[in-house]
Amino acid sequence: MKSYRRTGATELSIDILEYLSNQKGPVSGKQISDAMGLPYGTVMSHLATLEYKNCVKSVGECFKLGMKLAMFWSRTKAWKENDKAESERDIRALETGITEYGGML
Repeated sequence: MKSYRRTGATELSIDILEYLSNQKGPVSGKQISDAMGLPYGTVMSHLATLEYKNCVKSVGECFKLGMKLAMFWSRTKAWKENDKAESERDIRALETGITEYGGML
C-alpha cells in the first residue's frame, strides 16, 4: 500500500475538536488559541471551516462541538453493533455447526 503524508491542517482541526470535546461548555477562539499556543487567526480559520461543515457550533463568541460529530458517532455505533451481531452469529454457527438459516457448516 502506498504511503501518504499527513496534513498538518487536518491534524490541527482534529486537535481543536479534541480540545473542545474536553471542555465543560462552549469556549472562545481566544481561549482555544491561548490553551493550545496557536495564533488566534489560525484557530479562527479552522473554526470557520469546522463550523461551515457543522463540526462545531458557535454560541455567541464561543464554540462547542457540532451535530455532525454526533452523526459520525451514531453511524459508527450502528456499524459496530452490526459487526458484533454478525460476529455473534458466526460464533454460534461455529459452536453448533448450524448457520442461522438452518444449514450445516
